[in-house]
Amino acid sequence: MSIIIFSVLIKTEQMEIVNSKAPGEPLKWEDLQKMKCSWNVAQEVLRMAPPVQGNFREALTDFVFNGFTIPKGWKLYWSANLTHMHERRLFP
Repeated sequence: MSIIIFSVLIKTEQMEIVNSKAPGEPLKWEDLQKMKCSWNVAQEVLRMAPPVQGNFREALTDFVFNGFTIPKGWKLYWSANLTHMHERRLFP
């Protein structure tokens, strides 16, 4: 879907909830659960720009990756950005 369609859907979804509330009445958990489209957009934003950029792990065994031998005990860095962006290449 295009960004224009999403912005219209989100605006419509949120306005329905606002119009069902009394002026100044705060949102409740039930109101947030009704925001399906808004939640999907938030999830996609987190996928595209994760709050954690990556982390270090330790190799538990010797292994070969792309022709490089990684010895047991070496520290490895995994990038959340790469694992979330290249599903087809990394997870066929």
